[in-house]
Amino acid sequence: MAKSTRSKVKRAYRAKKREDSVYAAIEAARLERLSSKLRAIREADKEGDVKLADVIDEEDTPVPGSSWFLLFGLVDHSDVNLESLERINQVLNYPLLDAY
Repeated sequence: MAKSTRSKVKRAYRAKKREDSVYAAIEAARLERLSSKLRAIREADKEGDVKLADVIDEEDTPVPGSSWFLLFGLVDHSDVNLESLERINQVLNYPLLDAY
């Protein structure tokens, strides 16, 4: 099948909008904001020895049910119910259901 000339014209107009119009200024401002954020992060920790607070929180706090995600791929979805999850909990010795 032949390619549409209409789509090529539309693409050309979109390219012009990206380069010459208000959209270009907005896109340039967005790009500058993102690059300044990345620059600030890079300059804040040049040595890499300072741990970020988000990383520390993720390592220290266990997420309820996170160990089950690995098992769900191996189990048929029709077999997943409260009783089977309690059995998995007993096998893993991880008190997930006690927290609720």
